[in-house]
Amino acid sequence: MLFMKLVNDRMISIFLLVFAIIFVCGCDKSSPVGENELIRSRSIRFCANVMTHPTASDQSKFLAKDVLLKRDNGTIDPEPILVRAQLDQFKKETGPVLIVGVSDEDGDLVGIGVRELHTRPDNEPYVIEEEYPVFEHRSEKTTTNRLFPIMIRNGAERKNEEAWREYLDKGPQNEDPWKAEDIPALWISLPDAGKVEVEIWIYDRAGHKSAPVSVENWIPSTQNDGVGKRN
Repeated sequence: MLFMKLVNDRMISIFLLVFAIIFVCGCDKSSPVGENELIRSRSIRFCANVMTHPTASDQSKFLAKDVLLKRDNGTIDPEPILVRAQLDQFKKETGPVLIVGVSDEDGDLVGIGVRELHTRPDNEPYVIEEEYPVFEHRSEKTTTNRLFPIMIRNGAERKNEEAWREYLDKGPQNEDPWKAEDIPALWISLPDAGKVEVEIWIYDRAGHKSAPVSVENWIPSTQNDGVGKRN
């Protein structure tokens, strides 16, 4: 056990050293589209935090490492990467949110996909699958942490296609991309072991999709009734 701990500590030190070298020295390839040094440094810190965070899944840690490795491979990689997806609620009056850690080096990210597998009492599962173009009116589409207001799905609620078409047609409505009323309802069920499995992916304008990531639920149980009402 001591040997394994030493090995793990050694690996973490190596990774953090690599991050520091990337941050200070940069790399030979062109910077991802629309990225400046501030965004770049935030991206590196975000990935480093995921790789060493005690609550991050092995999948998310692997994906965070993959983001950093691809930054230094000499090319602009078109495929987006979803590092982590979390549901949270910081204050009950503000409503629940989806927090996603995303990377898209060529900057054409469009939206997120939601796939839910529901197991009924009679053991006959059913699937809900929807895509929401939440990044269409957002800036800084490279590696970053993004937060979106959501509505908790409790049954028959589904994406309002007409509302989302109107949202896309209107374009950006203000300078604050995180105001809850700026987007129509983004419906997501709460994960429930053995009953509801929820996965998220991201997709871009070229048709690339990231690998799906299991959604982590950090919403306090007393606030799981959802808040607010939108189309």
